[in-house]
Amino acid sequence: MDYARLDEKSAYELIKGKRVVVIGYQKSALDFAVECAEANRGEDGHPCTVVFRRAHWGLISYELYGLPIQLFYNTRFAQFLLERPAQGFLQSVLSRLFRPLRWAIFRFFELYLCWKLPLRKYGVVPDQSFVEELSACTVSTYHGDLFSRADEGSILFRKSPNWGFSSKGVVLNDGTEVEADLVVFGTGFDAEKKLKSLLPGPFAGVLEDSAGIIPLYRGLIHPHIPHMAILGYSESLSNVYSSEMRSRWLSHFLSSKFVLPSMKEMLTDTDNHYKHWKRISPFYWKSCHGAFHIWDNDNLCRDMGWNPMRKKNWFYEFFAPYSNLDYREM
Repeated sequence: MDYARLDEKSAYELIKGKRVVVIGYQKSALDFAVECAEANRGEDGHPCTVVFRRAHWGLISYELYGLPIQLFYNTRFAQFLLERPAQGFLQSVLSRLFRPLRWAIFRFFELYLCWKLPLRKYGVVPDQSFVEELSACTVSTYHGDLFSRADEGSILFRKSPNWGFSSKGVVLNDGTEVEADLVVFGTGFDAEKKLKSLLPGPFAGVLEDSAGIIPLYRGLIHPHIPHMAILGYSESLSNVYSSEMRSRWLSHFLSSKFVLPSMKEMLTDTDNHYKHWKRISPFYWKSCHGAFHIWDNDNLCRDMGWNPMRKKNWFYEFFAPYSNLDYREM
């Protein structure tokens, strides 16, 4: 059963009064856990149990001590501290020199989240660093009521590297059995399988490379299928923002305002990107520009003949956060 296809009344009736186990720890899984907890409040209700292998960093507010958190990762200065694909010698040297500063900034950010949210209380402090998740686009936003529902006992967290079904529900890696009337998988959407189903056999066979990655030049064009654009697959911290920029790039390309590089050049570019992202984040598995979307947008702007420097002066250019409003056509 696909829970997302149910209407509000049917969904409520399905989970009301049930012992529910949710598998996963990303946004869809945690949002469903809150929905389940709200449907089962009261004397006859049952807590919802979230079973997960790995906790992920999440945000519940877009401010840090009154400052917008974009100042920490969404400015040219912040992204200048990180290594990026195809960087020059000077950038390589400076990124290594600034490595202690980069570590201190993101470590402070992690400590702030652990202080602001009851992550330690519920054993959901991620093992991986914030910058690793930022680079893999696995940072999400927590539902505002997630931890308040956990405080009242409506949501329970169980970390387990493996789990399986039992006669009563779900059994965890340590042998603990969690009783369940309903198990919901909030483990994500298999976009690769969907894309393959839409393509004829010869094209579906070359969609993924030997590592299981779909290489997309500029996050859109497969080097082996240059006459087809895949819009929306490449991710960033704001997929709408990312898709809007790529839609503009695609519009310019279809208007013959620039031409694509050769297949060899596109493959080299995508391969360099994959090797770099995989090195800085073990969780990288698909096209993601979370940590470097300003640099990524710079490449799109150059292709379209735009000036990538969008701010009104050098101070704002390096220290002010970028948004989609900065890319209005001049």
